[in-house]
Formats: sequence, C-alpha cells, structure tokens
Amino acid sequence: MTAHSHRSPPRTLEEQREVLDLFVESAGELVNSEFISQGRREGVATHAKWTAGGFLQVERTGPDHEALKAFLLTVRRFRQNNDDTSLCNMQHMIEAMPVAQDLKQRFTTFREQFNQFLDGPPSISFPVEACVKTRRDVFETFLYGTFAHADRKYRRVVKSWENQPYYQDLRVQFDLILIEFVKALCLCREVCKAMRDEVSR
Repeated sequence: MTAHSHRSPPRTLEEQREVLDLFVESAGELVNSEFISQGRREGVATHAKWTAGGFLQVERTGPDHEALKAFLLTVRRFRQNNDDTSLCNMQHMIEAMPVAQDLKQRFTTFREQFNQFLDGPPSISFPVEACVKTRRDVFETFLYGTFAHADRKYRRVVKSWENQPYYQDLRVQFDLILIEFVKALCLCREVCKAMRDEVSR
C-alpha cells in the first residue's frame, strides 16, 4: 500500500520478531475469517431481475455486513500507518533487518504487485460521474467513507453511489479487491514466516 508517513521501525531483533509474529497471525485471521468463508460458499456477484412492478432490481451476492465489518477491523492493521504491521511500515522494517536479500525482494515485489492491482481500472466500467478510475478509488472510498473513519469527503461519494443503479456493482468490486488483498497478504505472510525463522536461528 502507499502511504504518506510511517512509524519508526522496531529497532531490536526481538521487536522485529514480535511484529513478524503479529503480521503472520493477523493475516491468518483474515484467511480464516467469516468474510472469506461466506465468499467461498456464496460467491461474489451481482444479479439483475425485473420486479413485478416492471423495475430492474440489482442484488448483490456475497459476505454479509457483519462479516465485512469484522474483517475490516483486521484489514486496517495492514493499511493504517499507526500500526507496525501496515505494509508500508513492514517494508521499512524489513529493509533494515539482517535477513536474506531475496526475502526482502519477495516482500517488496508482492507489495508492489498489489499496489499495481489497486492502481488498475476496475473489472467493469462505471459512468464518469462516479469518479471511479481505479480499484484504489473503490477501495479507499468504501473503507474511509463507510467502514473505517466515515471521512466526510468519502462518505459523500458513497452516499451519491447509493442512489445509482451501479451501486451493487461497486460493492462487489470492493469485495473482490478485499479478496485480492488477502491473496497478497498470504504471499507476504509466507515471506514473513521465513524471515522469522531466519532471525530466530
């Protein structure tokens, strides 16, 4: 993830091991979350149907609101730079660690690949007035407009989306981005396990 500021990285080897442990555990929580379980069982998609009154109604299939809220509490540990486990802070810590360079590079690569994914266009197009050019637009608007801080600027955008026929499609895009985030974290998690093993020898 990108960020404008970050915490000073943990200095001692023990502190670094603790952060690696927390990263591994937190990523594991996401993998085993109800959000992911529901996504696997029910799929993530939108379905359009005509109502008895002749209106086109779009419904979303995917994890429910409570599963999403619980999931995002853990996601924020990897996103917000007041946490040692944010991907930005992890990058700075890992750069200073006495571990193999190939492990450092793998973590950097996985982080950069996810950022490139976020900066790419959504899998479906939206009207210009939706102001959605990238997946990051979808991700940050829902995260900070509804689920994390209810930032006024992002909240206004979400409210404008709610009145549009493409709203459920945007919600599904958000779900799919979160699933890709978990995939990226799983890759980073394996690297962190290897780093933890290396510094524990």
